[in-house]
This record gives sequence, C-alpha cells and structure tokens, in this order.
Amino acid sequence: DLWVYENNGWIICSEVGALPTYEMQVGVVSASMQETLDSIGTCPGIGEWAFEDVPIFGFFMVAFSPFVSIIALLIMRTSMKQFESEEHHDSSNRLTSRSLYIGFLGKVIGNMLFFTTLFIVIPMLGGGFGDAPSFGEMLVRDLANSRGFTDILYEYAWVFTGLMMPLPFAFEGMMFAYAAMKDTVLGIDSKLRRTFRNSIFTGLGAISFLVGSELMESLIGFGALGGVFLGAGILVVRKPIISSLDRFSNKIIPTALDDVENAYLQAYSASGADGVITEAERRILLATADALNISHERAAELEDGFDPKVADNTPQVATEPTAVQQWTDEAGHTWRSMDDGTIMWWNGTDWQQV
Repeated sequence: DLWVYENNGWIICSEVGALPTYEMQVGVVSASMQETLDSIGTCPGIGEWAFEDVPIFGFFMVAFSPFVSIIALLIMRTSMKQFESEEHHDSSNRLTSRSLYIGFLGKVIGNMLFFTTLFIVIPMLGGGFGDAPSFGEMLVRDLANSRGFTDILYEYAWVFTGLMMPLPFAFEGMMFAYAAMKDTVLGIDSKLRRTFRNSIFTGLGAISFLVGSELMESLIGFGALGGVFLGAGILVVRKPIISSLDRFSNKIIPTALDDVENAYLQAYSASGADGVITEAERRILLATADALNISHERAAELEDGFDPKVADNTPQVATEPTAVQQWTDEAGHTWRSMDDGTIMWWNGTDWQQV
C-alpha cells in the first residue's frame, strides 16, 4: 500500500441516511480506506466519490524533494560566488546566472511552502499533527459539509497545495525564458515584468474576493458582499500595490543592457549631471547613439528606464503662497490670509508672517 493508486475505488451513496457502499477499481480495501468508510457513517447525500490509499511512498518523495532542492540551490549559489570572484567582466553572463538562480530560488521557496502546508498546516488543522495528510479525511469533511473556520482553512490549505505545484515551475520557466532571450528578443524584460505584475495583482484580487466572501458568509450568511467589498478595496489602492510590484519585478527582472548601451547611459548620466540637458548636449547624445549603432527609439527607452535619482535632478522651484483674502482692522493694520493657511500682516515695509 505504499504507492499512490495501488488500491482505489468509489464510495457510493444511493440514499440519504443509508450506509455507503463501495466499488473497487484496483486492488482491495486497505486499512486507511476502511477508516474513511467508517468515518463517513451514514450517507449525507446521494452521489459517488473516489477514495484511495494514503499515499505514504508518494508523500515521502514529496517530503524529500525540497531538501534535495535546497542542496542544489546551495551548490548553485556557491558556483555563482566563484564565478563573480574570478572577475568576469561579461555583465550578460552574470545576469544570466543571476536570473537562473532567482528562478530556481523561487521554485525552492514554492516547494517549501508546499511541504509546510502539506505536512504541517493540514495535519494541524485536521487535529493530528505528525500524521500524514489523508485524502480520506478531506472526503469525510467534504461530505459532512461543515463550514466552521477550521474546516474552511482546511479546504483552502488543500487548494493552496494544488497551486504550489505548478506556480513555482511557472516562475522558474519565466526566469529561464528571460535568461535565454534577454539578448535576442528586444523588450522581453519589460514584457515579462508586465506579465508578472499583472498576474500577481490579479491573484491578490482573487484572494481578497475569496477571503471577503468567506468572512461575510460566516458573519451574515451573504458572502458575495464581502468579496465585492474587498475586491473593490484592492482596486482603490491599486496604484501603490502596482508600484510595489513594479519595484519588485525590476529587481528580479532587470533591464538587460549590453556594453554599448551601458556606454550610452554613461554619456547620458554625464550630460545630465547638473539636472539639465541642453540642446547642445542633446545633439551630442544623438551623435553618440548613432556612433554606437543605437536607434533613437532605443536611446529614448534607455533614458526613460534610467535611475530617476540620477536623471531627474532638475531643481524644484518653490512657489510663493498667494493671498486669498485681505482686510484692514480697526487699528489700521492690513492683514492677508494666504492659500497655505498662514496669516500675514503689513508692517509698513513688507509682509510679516504671524
């Protein structure tokens, strides 16, 4: 009974309140399958449900794989450090190895979340910490149709494990695509960043809708209201969320620049050191781009993506407050109320702030 589908069959409920029957497809009813049958009791509804062994060997393989991934990650990290210590000057190769490392790191983190949820969170919610998670227990809870807080968390924990199987591989695939095509496909970095940002934002909206629905369902019995409320809340604060996602995506998927483009950015940085690029400096930059075989459109993209702390150093001109009301009191003193909330009075020579 160590393999996942050595023994599996169907639980059949033909009448509410009757004892469930079963029909085996492969193998016989094992001890864990019999425990599932006994836990159901009488049929709560009419239908057929699949049930199988507790996949001990399969769970062992799943539990062992994250630790193998961690060892591989450490080896990969060591090789990266060794590569950097040898003073390689090819920035493209460094960026490639960094991208592959980040992709593999994301997969390892996803695997650890999967492992933690499957072997720690789910058994704790099931009341049997230390036991292997059981598909039979999930079936029993589903048939009982209990909507307690722990039962809801238990169901969503299983959903989360299902998501944590493909998503880490999708992230690793995205980083691999970036590493493989950053030097051949123009704009692949910006496209991947935009896709990553939109996917995460959409996922946050979906999670907010589910959380709001479950909370309101538990409180007032009408879940859609909470889902719409939290979902709309995400849309209201979308700008800071998207800005944060953009900053994060820029860190993991930086713009791929070759030596020629870096040379142009050095010239651009030197021209804008005083915060202003004059017409003469602009002509020199255009000539530099032509000499480096960089199109004017690509030069504009490079300038737009340049660090704003360096490129946008134009001094800010402070604006003077303007008067919104002026009056003279009984003593002959003239006063002004300014648009910034301050009060000024005329001392005979100039205006003084009170």
